[in-house]
Amino acid sequence: MNFTTTWSYHPYAELSNLERAERPYICRLSHDENSFTVDYIDNGASETEHMLFWRVRDTEEYKKVPTSGGTITIEDIPSDTDYELFIARTQDPSICSNIRLVRTGFVPGKVINYLHPEDTTYDFAGTYLDSPSLAKLPSGRLVSAMGVHKSAEYGENLEILYYSDDNGETWHYLCELFPCRWGKLFVDNGKLYCLGVSCTYGDLLIGCSDDEGYTWGMPTVLLRGSCSGRGGVHHTPMPVLHYKGRLITDVQYGGWHKNVFYDAVLSAKEGSDLLDANNWAITKWWDCREHKEIQNIVNGGITGDADAFKFTIGGIEGSPVVAPNGDVWILHRYGRGKPLILEYDPEDPWGELKNGRIIDVPIKDSKFPVKFDSVSGRYYMLCNYMPEGVRVGRNVCALMYSTDLKEWILDHIVYDFRDYDYQKYAMQYFDFEIDGDDIMFLSRTAFCNADSSHNSNHQTFHRIHNFRK
Repeated sequence: MNFTTTWSYHPYAELSNLERAERPYICRLSHDENSFTVDYIDNGASETEHMLFWRVRDTEEYKKVPTSGGTITIEDIPSDTDYELFIARTQDPSICSNIRLVRTGFVPGKVINYLHPEDTTYDFAGTYLDSPSLAKLPSGRLVSAMGVHKSAEYGENLEILYYSDDNGETWHYLCELFPCRWGKLFVDNGKLYCLGVSCTYGDLLIGCSDDEGYTWGMPTVLLRGSCSGRGGVHHTPMPVLHYKGRLITDVQYGGWHKNVFYDAVLSAKEGSDLLDANNWAITKWWDCREHKEIQNIVNGGITGDADAFKFTIGGIEGSPVVAPNGDVWILHRYGRGKPLILEYDPEDPWGELKNGRIIDVPIKDSKFPVKFDSVSGRYYMLCNYMPEGVRVGRNVCALMYSTDLKEWILDHIVYDFRDYDYQKYAMQYFDFEIDGDDIMFLSRTAFCNADSSHNSNHQTFHRIHNFRK
């Protein structure tokens, strides 16, 4: 056993289970209505022949299918059905992967990765998929990241990365980052970076890859968290803004159990050594409790609504954007339909956030990334839309636009599943990139008998073609 010198693994294995990394390993599962696909690696015998063992869950003998090349698809099988499977070496089937579970059925978009809610493969970290992140590299390669979560008893500290070299049509396993949660992928000076936390409310980390995401050196700690229910660093995959020679993103300190978050903006000079913590700056923490007028607006907006979201004291998941007047505004998720705007001065990166105010936008209590489109001169928001008078969950995905960041107009509804059970189905926590005439985005998607709408079982890729039309 060697000491740790890297942030990336292929795959990660606990010290008590190091053989996991040398046995057949199913690194990706996907499916559609009548098929499923298995991707696998075998570090201990990469050139040997393998067999896929699969069956309808708990009902029959395993079928055996020879496989090579690291991927196999089983087609023409019943929909809405659970299957169990594993990969084994042909010469010695006792050397095999974990038993994995997959369920066929309709899911919108292209499935990057699937995780059955009763699959125990990642139970050291969690059993549900969350917080996807997307980056496009200078070569054109797309890289996605997504973590796993469950509860405080689980580590919630594993990030799984995949890549596509054909504009999102097919996806392949890249690596796993450990420890990492809520990782945001972004590019600066031609290099791929990931900014995330070590676990829920853990340390804020940043790491870099020089080979398009396959290997990552040891990350740098930028802020210390607490890794506890008392709260700590909170930074989900929100946009990283390039403006006036700086990289700008938001960050919080706090926790849901305390129901309070302090807001700040983190920044560094473009092209600087981002792994040197001395090159980063952070504003003073903005405390919403010192601004009672903002709390009163949100309080008044949800009083008496039995289905209302319990608002936080302080914003989370903010998008930094350049306002029409050249200032930087951070649009935060706050109360349902009540985004919070704070203003940031890139000329004073250690200063204060100012002019906190609330705007009204008909969106659910979920993350809503915002980006400026220089071609149309509009700001675009990908969000969970809340039609007036209609009770919905996170199951209506919409594109909205604004010319001033204050008044928002519905451009069009991208996916509308309001007729589905909002407690079991959702598309949420989007991360998007403007790609020429298209918008491409990732979704944390709950379909096909997910544990709940919140506890998703898919990471899916989507493309809005000719979005300006």
